[in-house]
Order: sequence, then structure tokens, then C-alpha cells
Amino acid sequence: MKARSTRPIHWKPGDPSPVAPDGRRYIMSCSGKVLGLYKPGGAVEMELKTHPGNCFPNDNPWPGPGSGGTAVTDHCYEKGTGSWKEYSGGRPSWCDPNR
Repeated sequence: MKARSTRPIHWKPGDPSPVAPDGRRYIMSCSGKVLGLYKPGGAVEMELKTHPGNCFPNDNPWPGPGSGGTAVTDHCYEKGTGSWKEYSGGRPSWCDPNR
């Protein structure tokens, strides 16, 4: 088993995705963190092209274990205040059922 390369990746938003030794490309966050690898020409490459800077805006674009596998958010009006609030997961008890 080969040891992983410890050399830093010199990359900044807007640059093409860096190429890994095996020919795949690195998925980068806009802060410069390596998020994973992808094969050129696939869906991940198409997704990256929709983001300014050829990168993901946050360091954790995919939900982790226990999150239900989705990162979907929804909105509702809060009881008492009437504020329009965002939530994810099941509908919270603070949502106004009449609005």
C-alpha cells in the first residue's frame, strides 16, 4: 500500500482542479481544503462548473452520518413572532400550523 503524498496542493479558487497522481482530480472547497477525488468528465465535474471559482463554498458540502442522507432545508413561520425561519429535518414544534 502506498503512503499518501504529504506535499501541499497549491490551488486557489478559479484554478482548474488539481490532478492526483492516479489521474483523478481533487474536489476543493473554496477555502482550499481537499474534499475528495473525482474522475474527469463525470457528474461531479459538471456540478463543480456550476459553482463560482470551481469549488464548493463550504468545507462540508455533504451531510454526515445520522443526517438522513439529505441536506434539504425548509421554511415556516415561527409561532408568536411570525418570523420566517429555516429548518432541516422534520417540521419543528415552533412552526405555526396555521400559516
